[in-house]
Amino acid sequence: MNNNLILSQYKIIDILTDLDYQKVYLTENIKQNNQLCIVKQYFLNSFTDDAITKFIESRKKINDFCQNDSYFRCPPVIDIVKLNNQIMLVEDIIQGVSLKQLIKNNRLWSESDTIENLKYTLESLNIFHQNNFLHGNINPENIIQLLMTNPVLLITNLDVNIVDRGDLIETVTVEDRLYLSPEKIRGKLIYASDIYSLGMVIITMIIGKKIYELKEDEEGKIIWEQEIKVNNKLVYILNKMIAPQISKRYQNIEEILIDINNYLSSVEQKSSGQNHNQYSPTEIIIPTPLYQHSNTSLKNNLLRHNLSSDILRTIKTPQTIVIIITTFLIVAGAFLKTYLYYRKVNNIITDLHTFYSEKKYDDCIALIDSDKVQSLSIVTKITEQFLDKCRLGLAQTEANKNNYSEAIDIALKIAKNSQEYDQSLQYIDDWSGKIIEKARDIKENQNNLNLALETLNKVPQSSSRKKEALDLSQKWKGKRNTVIPLCPGPLCPN
Repeated sequence: MNNNLILSQYKIIDILTDLDYQKVYLTENIKQNNQLCIVKQYFLNSFTDDAITKFIESRKKINDFCQNDSYFRCPPVIDIVKLNNQIMLVEDIIQGVSLKQLIKNNRLWSESDTIENLKYTLESLNIFHQNNFLHGNINPENIIQLLMTNPVLLITNLDVNIVDRGDLIETVTVEDRLYLSPEKIRGKLIYASDIYSLGMVIITMIIGKKIYELKEDEEGKIIWEQEIKVNNKLVYILNKMIAPQISKRYQNIEEILIDINNYLSSVEQKSSGQNHNQYSPTEIIIPTPLYQHSNTSLKNNLLRHNLSSDILRTIKTPQTIVIIITTFLIVAGAFLKTYLYYRKVNNIITDLHTFYSEKKYDDCIALIDSDKVQSLSIVTKITEQFLDKCRLGLAQTEANKNNYSEAIDIALKIAKNSQEYDQSLQYIDDWSGKIIEKARDIKENQNNLNLALETLNKVPQSSSRKKEALDLSQKWKGKRNTVIPLCPGPLCPN
């Protein structure tokens, strides 16, 4: 990997995470129409080749299963490569809202939502466990909701276990730490650890309170049932998921799904029936917004589930309309901010590529110098990627017009650490030679010594042709200052 290109394909735009054992980059795929994607770089000095190989095989298997016609459970993996003691994992960008953001904006789940989403996330997690893959750090930030209604939930950051270290607990926030199971905090990770974490997330989405605000019983289990009224069977299932003692907790996901089907299937049907049978004369139908995703397979998959952008949902009363619209605006704010930022960056990069390919180098440089780019947090990366490339192109354009001194002035602005720097030095030498030739022509054919000397002065100090220009200048000046002897002769004094 060079300074700006990963795997000879992914151009770095910004560094999102920079840790000793992991770096996460926002990149564009230069071989796929500059599509934005995420590249995760893991440094695995303490892992054996066999462990790394097994991880890659497991991750690919999960990805293949998740992206088939029936499932979309995790971020699509575009590529995964082992390089020495590193793993490069390339993922498509997920545009959605994390459960952490929903909690922050008090966008909580109803009882029926909870049961539906619990089943969905359990089925997703079961796919990972069946492929011998433990997550190890499930929390509200690592679960993304793609849709505002009939949500598709993605469990993200699946690769935390590949960098599972004894000091992982020090790398998570105090709040996220509360979602870790007791045995995980002690350094032991089992399948039931993921069950514990997911149960804590589900409870948070029901009550909306932070975990550390709740009291605990004698065994260390949080007391949350008093915060909200929900079905007793749901309380039983969630409490068994978060039991501090492993022996009292569900040991695998199949056990939970069986209990949900036995105890809560009637609750789901009842809730569903009530929703469909309600009627109000003030009924208004509005379109449901659909979060767009850059991955084509996701779009097709959502269409298969009849979740296209023209889905309609029924809103009952004016008060409900106000509440839902207000909630939507609050929750969508975080998503829109991220989405608009990525779209702005993508549009700028597209414009810069267009300007460069169409040889509109002045427009390229002007855009980079504008407030539109300078106000971005990744202005340095964009500048490094495009500015000197456009400067070199502009310099060549001037040279093609025989404006060699102007071309050199532009090329001299190219930074020493730029990929274009070595090429610019070569061009400067070539163009300096052209300036020297022009100076010779001015002196010999136009007999204008002053203009010829002025032209020679335009050869820059950094050029290897500078000495030649200085020597020629001294030679011409020497001839101009030569004194013609008058003696002996008739004008000589006695």
